[in-house]
Amino acid sequence: MTNQYLADPLFQEALPVLLEIEAHGHEAYFVGGSVRDTLLGLPIHDIDIASSARPEEIQCIFRRTIDLGMEHGTIIVLMGDKDYEITTFRTEEGYTDGRRPDKVHFIRDLEEDTLRRDFTINSLAFNRQGKLFDYHHGKEDLDAQLIRAVGEPSDRFGEDSLRMIRAVRFASQLNFDIEADTLKAIQELKANIQQVSIERTREELTKTLVGDYFYEKGDLLVESGLWEYLPELSTKDSSAALKELRENLQWGSATRFTRSESFLWTLMVRALDLKESTAQRQLLRRWKHSNRTLQEVQDYSQLMDLYLEDGLTLWDVYRFEEHLIQNVDCWAHQKELTLTFDYEELSKALPIRDRSELKLDGRKIMELLSMTKGSSLVGEILEKAEYQVVIGELTNSREALDDFVMNYS
Repeated sequence: MTNQYLADPLFQEALPVLLEIEAHGHEAYFVGGSVRDTLLGLPIHDIDIASSARPEEIQCIFRRTIDLGMEHGTIIVLMGDKDYEITTFRTEEGYTDGRRPDKVHFIRDLEEDTLRRDFTINSLAFNRQGKLFDYHHGKEDLDAQLIRAVGEPSDRFGEDSLRMIRAVRFASQLNFDIEADTLKAIQELKANIQQVSIERTREELTKTLVGDYFYEKGDLLVESGLWEYLPELSTKDSSAALKELRENLQWGSATRFTRSESFLWTLMVRALDLKESTAQRQLLRRWKHSNRTLQEVQDYSQLMDLYLEDGLTLWDVYRFEEHLIQNVDCWAHQKELTLTFDYEELSKALPIRDRSELKLDGRKIMELLSMTKGSSLVGEILEKAEYQVVIGELTNSREALDDFVMNYS
């Protein structure tokens, strides 16, 4: 009979991995987020496995493996169309960079392995029968809705400074409080967040913003002291900026806009009073966002200004990507803005949705004007024709467009 904790199909698909490891005389357990979320009654999304088997032993047990970081004890096992990250029980020594251990020692004991985990709620493990192994009272902290460091908080944050913002992230995702001694340690060591790569910090901050309970727990970014050490984010009063962010990110069940990274960071830059695109791009580049995110933030910001000021036109609906407008439209309705236009009606009224639908192209323009080689004039005429068709000043017909080209001056 299947244990109630392991009923999820993801656990069931992964059980043969544990069985195979045990068949070769080693221990193996489900660990981490999948255990925590199962105990909370939340859906799980991935499976992590910890084992007493050393990396080279895992490679001998399974035919298809990938060395993800053998020196740190992590091997990916491929089984069917699934892949599983398996990490050998280990202890760690020395954290010169405040992020990674200088040395790793492989061990055979699960309890000793859990001593290096960040928080008690992440130190839980299931064996293949679904028996819970809880050496740090993590189940009690789940029930009490607390984020508590394993062992001495300052030691855990000294080992990996990223854990400080991860504590805030889990609070935002789970609606948990940060236990008093754990929060005090973050406040004392807050400056060390600067040791962490900006990419890793950005990933955790974005997950914090997207948390279902950011409205309730977002102030922890200021209370912890971390906010003042996050690049470019302390340019405005922290409480005011976070208050605006929290009000914009109330992800109630009726909310329909997408929690995309670019949309979240648009709300961030606007909360910081960065209205000019140059200032926005400077902040986003400092946080090493992709060029696509930079462009989408700029587009989102322009759309928000249109919603707040002039309203959308047919040309705006045509030139901005649909998913961007839909997000801003949902945001505007959630904020109960008074709108003088209806995006959906404008969208239905578009005569074309893409330049490919325009019954005119560069080759045809050259033919009509007896041009033997292209020039900037061709692009200029094409853009003007596209614009006039979209706003309804020109019919999208071959005859009307030919006439437009022949009379263009």
